Amino acid sequence: MTGDARLDVDLAVVGAGPAGLAAATAGARLGLTTVVFDEGMQPGGRLPGQVHHGDGRRWHSGRDDAERLTAAAGEAGVGIVTGTTVWGLEPAWDLFLDGAADGPRFCGARVVVLATGATEVPAPLPGWTLPGVMTPGGLQTMVNVHGVVPGGRALVAGLGPLGLEVAQVLSATGVDVVGVHAAWSGALGALPTPGGSLHELAHTVGRAAPTWLARWGSAIARRRALSTLAARLAPCRIAGVELRLDEVALELRGGDRVESAVIAPISGDGTPRRDAAREVDVDVVCLGAGLQPLIELTGSTGCGLIDVLGLSGPVPLHGDRQQTTVPGLYVAGGATGVEGSAVCERQGTVAGLAAAAYLRTPGATASAVAVARDELERARRAAPVRFDRHVIEGRREMQRRWEGACPTTM
Repeated sequence: MTGDARLDVDLAVVGAGPAGLAAATAGARLGLTTVVFDEGMQPGGRLPGQVHHGDGRRWHSGRDDAERLTAAAGEAGVGIVTGTTVWGLEPAWDLFLDGAADGPRFCGARVVVLATGATEVPAPLPGWTLPGVMTPGGLQTMVNVHGVVPGGRALVAGLGPLGLEVAQVLSATGVDVVGVHAAWSGALGALPTPGGSLHELAHTVGRAAPTWLARWGSAIARRRALSTLAARLAPCRIAGVELRLDEVALELRGGDRVESAVIAPISGDGTPRRDAAREVDVDVVCLGAGLQPLIELTGSTGCGLIDVLGLSGPVPLHGDRQQTTVPGLYVAGGATGVEGSAVCERQGTVAGLAAAAYLRTPGATASAVAVARDELERARRAAPVRFDRHVIEGRREMQRRWEGACPTTM
């Protein structure tokens, strides 16, 4: 879809990750003229960079999912425009574009789905700007997309699914991963206590967790002394990678690039014991504090935004059909709260079907939307990894807020 300054379609989707591709495919299959815009040079969002243990035993490649979703969109007649940024969005609907010289500059749409995803949250430790210090997403792209191993001895600072996935991939490529630690910084707020780390891991890493952690982690975490002892003594390895729940990364050091990391044990209340700190040699550090929804375009439309525990940051107020407070605007995927790709894909399907129903498209029935919603909920309950242990409660709270603010269906 190039050559004209303006493009007019029924459905415009922003973001070609799993949610955006699924939304576009659902709409196009019902006969809507549909286009997807993405600033990346290939569709799939974060998927091409993801390689992880799908069930704790087998490796699963996100590239396969990206190719499947892209092929399905192409077969449905979706126009996929990559290398293009949607920098402005005005209701009713006009999208302002910046991309290739021969690409469109404007897009008019009858309905819009925003599937802009999530962005990485930095962990600003001293030394975090040194070359060789990378976010989980950057390391995933370097190793899994470009096939470049960034070093020989690595430390992962940041507990959670992203850090664990990177640690497993680095270890599988022959990198010596010295450990996975929490990252301590006054800018990050709450202290990473051993009990808190146990509690989070028991509820987020799912089937990949050691048996003792999955079974007893929450109970142990409620007892400070016991949780500190368990974090220090109990074996905690996930896919061969050692988790150091009783230590935090305090500082990164080096000259032209990172050369070492300062690690300190932590007390039961999360206070670093600096007098017992040690320095370990590393040449690469994965440093991150998780993900948060990308909502800038949504906010520019006048759509209501709220902050609900479990959704990783402020998100658009939306209903169970992915509809927002602005008629004709739908949201899906990481922009609504951080979850895994399987959940995002099914959210996209719901959004695409609901957008088609909004346009009174034949075949876009209430029952079809209801079936897609049921599939979404099944995927959410079955998710092997959760980015926030409160996500299911957060989704319920979102629906309560929606029903209180917008009792009528859009």
